[in-house]
Amino acid sequence: MIHEFTQDHWTNAGDTFIMLIEKEEPGKHLIQVYKKDDDGGYIPINVGIKDTNNSVILSVNRISFEGYVVIK
Repeated sequence: MIHEFTQDHWTNAGDTFIMLIEKEEPGKHLIQVYKKDDDGGYIPINVGIKDTNNSVILSVNRISFEGYVVIK
């Protein structure tokens, strides 16, 4: 599953931005987040990830960004 997102998908929770993504298949998955860079490409980025049975919660302690998430 690939989930693309923009800065508008993030919710501002004070000093942290969070995003909830519903999974197509329940269970634990491999999750990788990619951030869109200034050249229009994508780079892997480390963010806080909580993988629950039915959803994934992403969190960052800086500004929100545009990119995509791969859930395998």
